Amino acid sequence: MTEIPSWQITGDWFDNCSCAVACPCTFAQAPDNGFCESVLFWHIRHGHYGDINLDGLSFVRVGRWEGDLWAGKAKGSAGIFIDDRADERQTEVLPRIFGGQVGGFPALVAALFAEAGKFVASSARGSPSRSRPTVLGGEQRSRAR
Repeated sequence: MTEIPSWQITGDWFDNCSCAVACPCTFAQAPDNGFCESVLFWHIRHGHYGDINLDGLSFVRVGRWEGDLWAGKAKGSAGIFIDDRADERQTEVLPRIFGGQVGGFPALVAALFAEAGKFVASSARGSPSRSRPTVLGGEQRSRAR
């Protein structure tokens, strides 16, 4: 078993979704109309994963799910677009961190989805902005509580 290195991220984030303002998730409620399409923007001011420096990187997570995430009755999918300044090692660890595979708060969120541990990350060059889309594969289903 591979040991998970020490990691920490400090940064700024902003999210937006298809639900009415204020977002029902903020108050542990089901999404409007039974589904949520969301975008989360992150800028890492300071961060590391073991000896991998993450300072100054950004990413965008896009996702969609149906059902009540907080009641453990949701299914959906998500992916991230990683800053094109990220090197190979940084591109590898960011999906692991924000997919909940290395603990911390992201793992608490990922725990709401039963299939979270079965994500498969893949990277490729993407849009004209040269961002690297990383798809967290597989369907996510929420855990019943």
